[in-house]
Amino acid sequence: MHTPEMYRPLVSSADIAVAVLLNTDACNMEFFSLQPRPFSESAVCALEVEWAPRHLHFAGVMAWTAASGIQAQLEPLPAATAASLYKGFEAYLTAFSADSNVN
Repeated sequence: MHTPEMYRPLVSSADIAVAVLLNTDACNMEFFSLQPRPFSESAVCALEVEWAPRHLHFAGVMAWTAASGIQAQLEPLPAATAASLYKGFEAYLTAFSADSNVN
């Protein structure tokens, strides 16, 4: 997935970063790894086929660093949606950490 230029500083400085994909009414979301394990272009193409029926669009980037914690650059969203994204990203970080400890 091509990361828009304005998000690259956040992604490149992050220990963990994801693209946030969200549908129009914010009832369907997905986090897509950008850092440290970005998906290959062929994997992205395969996933885009799955995302199309869900009407997901790029809504921004969320990142984590040991020094700063969670940071986000998101499109303007209702407060409840942003709060849900933060909770979802916290769960993602917990799962990522567990996965990293296994490998």
